[in-house]
Amino acid sequence: MKKQKLPEIEKMDCSVEGIIEITSDHKRIISENGSALVIIIIAGWCGNCQIMAPILQNLAFQYRGKIKFVMVDADTNEEIGKAYDLDVLPLFLFFNKNSLIDQAKGTVPSSLLNKKMKALVEVSSNNKSFN
Repeated sequence: MKKQKLPEIEKMDCSVEGIIEITSDHKRIISENGSALVIIIIAGWCGNCQIMAPILQNLAFQYRGKIKFVMVDADTNEEIGKAYDLDVLPLFLFFNKNSLIDQAKGTVPSSLLNKKMKALVEVSSNNKSFN
């Protein structure tokens, strides 16, 4: 994979194909979701978020139809940061049937995210508890 040079601007576009971006009401998304959900909290100025974008795009493609991916900008939705003690970006929140079951912070290896997503799909499809 070819390395991309990050733009030298204060705020970068962190949008990722296959991931829904919301600006508010993350609680509604969680409460209405009946299965596997990953919420990714980012910020446009966050270099780690930009680094993770291609990995997230690949995972969103790989798990399409199995996991719903939602991206929230921490700068426009401060409530979510407070709700989940945001201290590192990006923050990955893994939900199954409205319950937070796991999380990951910062620049996470794609193999670890993939492992967590496989476990989320298994939990979601088998109604098992998360270990």
